[in-house]
Amino acid sequence: MSNNSTPPPNANRFTLAVIRAAVSGVVRGFIDWLLENFMDW
Repeated sequence: MSNNSTPPPNANRFTLAVIRAAVSGVVRGFIDWLLENFMDW
């Protein structure tokens, strides 16, 4: 069966969710850093 060679769509959705969560976390951290710098400046 060729289905075993290809990963299930659920795995792709999970990886996309993890990537989106990581990107959103980095963006939030960067915005917080900018806000802190502008507040100090």
